[in-house]
Amino acid sequence: MQALWIEDKELSLRSVENPVAENEECLLDILLVGICGTDLELIKGYYDFTGIPGHEFVAIVVSGPEDLLGKRVVVDINLGCGSCLRCRMGIHKHCIQRKVIGIRDHPGAFAEQVVAPADNMLVVPDDVPDWQAVLVEPLAAAIQILEQVQLNENSRVLIVGAGRLGKMIARVLRALVDDLSVCVRTQIRRNGFDNSVMIVEPDGMGADFDCVIDCTGTETGLETALNAVKPRGQLFVKSAYRSDISINMNKIVVNEIELIGSRCGSMRTALNWLTEDKVTFPDLTRVEYSLTDFIQAFKDAEDKAIEKVYLAP
Repeated sequence: MQALWIEDKELSLRSVENPVAENEECLLDILLVGICGTDLELIKGYYDFTGIPGHEFVAIVVSGPEDLLGKRVVVDINLGCGSCLRCRMGIHKHCIQRKVIGIRDHPGAFAEQVVAPADNMLVVPDDVPDWQAVLVEPLAAAIQILEQVQLNENSRVLIVGAGRLGKMIARVLRALVDDLSVCVRTQIRRNGFDNSVMIVEPDGMGADFDCVIDCTGTETGLETALNAVKPRGQLFVKSAYRSDISINMNKIVVNEIELIGSRCGSMRTALNWLTEDKVTFPDLTRVEYSLTDFIQAFKDAEDKAIEKVYLAP
């Protein structure tokens, strides 16, 4: 089959062997895959990754348990061992031996086919189009914030970073929070937000937010976020960093700030949000390419004006 391959910080299209589903696994025909910021970072060497990337996808089950055959699915990308203490506690995404589809020790979905455990399959309702189903994984990451902190209409919330993740989090929070702000640094980052969100700049946003969410993955962004949290507020770190950074721990201690790491969320919850229209995407700019046009697709994925780039086999 044809697949994209990362090796030595180079992305190429090559022929690889078709995957084979083993016991309790499904073989999937890929329908559509989204290019994520993590994919761009993998090419730059963010992880020591060699293989097929791609983790935001929707597919058809072509082999596996009878009740899943022919079903259109999205897949929980975190693969736990199923037997360790963390897996038994229900936090398989923190399994010491975990694999992550397209990111860590498991081939991804920028290909014609992929295999994954049957238990990780989530059937997509007919009224959810493919392009929205692909968004379930990043939507789940945004919703995870609500599993970690209690917010209400009176909460003052600031998102630092107006990229793809920041926009997704804004879509999740704007229906719940009346006072929602997004810190931007450039004019192009202002695009894609409706009037329910206040756009602020680093120099004029104040320092009394109940909850601040850093989506920048940079030391400067984290510093901006820390300076905006009120005493006894919450500071979410939502993006991974390319390298070690420094942070003013004294400020965290003196102001009794709660520092919270946040990563993947429940894809089932995200899928329910889509089917119940709790989140919509009228402002999402998107383009689609075939797998063979991957060079242009990844070039567009670097364009801040395009929120989502899709690839189809």
